[in-house]
Amino acid sequence: MLKALAKKIPGAHRGYDAVVVVRRNLANELKVWKLLQHQRQPFIGNPDSNVVVSLTSFPARIHHAWITVETLFQQEFKPWKVVLVLAEEEFPEKKLPKRLRAQTERGLEVLWTKRNTRSYKKLLPTRNHYPDATIVTFDDDVYYEPWRLGQLVEASRRYPESVIGHRGREVTLGRTGLLPYIEWKYATLSTPSHRTLLTGVGGILYPPHILDHDLLLDRKRAMRYCPTADDIWFWAVCLKSGTSVRCLGHSARCQVKKELARHSLDAVNRVGGQNDVQLKNVIDGLQLWPTVMRGECQARPMESARLPTSLYQ
Repeated sequence: MLKALAKKIPGAHRGYDAVVVVRRNLANELKVWKLLQHQRQPFIGNPDSNVVVSLTSFPARIHHAWITVETLFQQEFKPWKVVLVLAEEEFPEKKLPKRLRAQTERGLEVLWTKRNTRSYKKLLPTRNHYPDATIVTFDDDVYYEPWRLGQLVEASRRYPESVIGHRGREVTLGRTGLLPYIEWKYATLSTPSHRTLLTGVGGILYPPHILDHDLLLDRKRAMRYCPTADDIWFWAVCLKSGTSVRCLGHSARCQVKKELARHSLDAVNRVGGQNDVQLKNVIDGLQLWPTVMRGECQARPMESARLPTSLYQ
C-alpha cells in the first residue's frame, strides 16, 4: 500500500525509498544480532552426511564473510565440513579478521591455495581436497536461511546424480541466437535441464564423480571462455558431461550488505553484459550449439581419479 501511495504523490518515492532502506538495514542488523547469540557454540559437523559446504572470499569482502559462515554453521541440516577457500596471493600473511579466526576455532576449515582463480575457488580446490564428497557451494555475501542446505540435500535424494541449485536462469533463444542474459526469466524445476543455468548465489549442490573432471579443471579454456563467470563454465561442463541440471526455483536472496554488490562479479557480468560475451564464447568453443538447440547432451565417460593438485593447490 505504501509503495502504491508513493507512486501517486510527487516526490514521495524518495521518502518511500528511504523507509525501505532503513527497514532493510534494521532487519539485517537484527539478523546479525541473532547470529551473535550463537557465536560461542562450536560447529559440530556430521561426517555421515558426506556433505562439504564451500565458499570463497577476497580482501574487499573478507570482513563480512563471517556473517555468511555463521548462517552456514546454523543450517538445520548439518554438513560434514564448512570450508572457506582463500588465495595466498590475496592474503600473503594469511591474516584473517578476528571473527573468522574465532570461527576457525569453532570448526571452520580454511583451505589455502597458491593460485587465485577468483570465484572458481569456491568449488575446485574443495573438490580436489574432498574428491568423494558432495560439495555445496555458497556465496560469501548472503544471509542464508536455515533451510537452504537441507532442501538441496533432500532434492539430491529425489534427483541423484544431478547438479541442483536454488536459483538459476532459463537459457532463452531468439531468432538469431541467444537472447541477452538480462532478459532471461528465472528457472524452475520445469525448465529443461540443458536450458538451466544455475547461479551460485542461491547455493549449488555437486555430487561426486558426475562431471568430466578433465574439462572441469581445464583452467586455460575456462579462463579463455569464462574468465569472470564460473557459473557459465560449470553449466557448460554439465552439458558436455551429459549431467542433469535442476533448479528448485527459489529466486529470493538476502544480501548481507548492499554496498558489497559493488565488488560483485554480477555487476560486471550481468549488468555490464559480459555474461552474453562469455556465453557465446563457451558455446562456440565447446561446440555446444546442437546441445543448446536440441537438448541432446553429449554423454562422456566419467573418471573418478583424484583431481590434479598442480592446478588448484
